[in-house]
Amino acid sequence: MLHGFARLDGFFLNVKEGVDEMIKFLANEPSVGLFFVEQHARTSMPYLLGLKDKVGEKIHEVTLHTEDIEDSICSVRYVVTATTDTEGDELTSSNLRDAQVDKTVMT
Repeated sequence: MLHGFARLDGFFLNVKEGVDEMIKFLANEPSVGLFFVEQHARTSMPYLLGLKDKVGEKIHEVTLHTEDIEDSICSVRYVVTATTDTEGDELTSSNLRDAQVDKTVMT
């Protein structure tokens, strides 16, 4: 089992040395380094712009859901106040009928 870790350590050491050499090469050749930066920017920009659009769509959806929830909360508060009103059953039943009409109109 330790022998497997030794191979893995050797692999990571080789990768580290390769990355070190690449960094030294890029540090000594700024134009090559800029080429790689530009290439990376060109390949990643379409993905990032698409992601930005998707995030914008999700923000819009969340905003709409938030407004729906706020409307639902207001409706529930209205029904609660209508059913706990002290003026009697006539007011309560008329408020519930109004709420049913509002519901029918909304759908």
